Amino acid sequence: FYLALLQEQSLLDDAMMSELLNFVDDGEGAAYSLGLNLGESDIGPVWGHTGSVLGFMSAGSYLPEEDVTIIVLSATEDIDPEEVAEAILEAVLD
Repeated sequence: FYLALLQEQSLLDDAMMSELLNFVDDGEGAAYSLGLNLGESDIGPVWGHTGSVLGFMSAGSYLPEEDVTIIVLSATEDIDPEEVAEAILEAVLD
């Protein structure tokens, strides 16, 4: 899904994609759009979405400057999937 939506940008037409990527600053240092957040990492900007439900956590991240997507799914609440994604991205891009 992330591959088609963000990397290939083949799921939405140009107008819808533009709306999806219209991030709005919340005034507290975060930026959000329609289901995505915009963050910064040591590697560059990150478009993503996180989620959790009792016992499970997930993070999907796309780095547009690197054209790299990573998805982390966890069957435990004992780890932070965003930290795992960041560590994997740093290892892959070094």
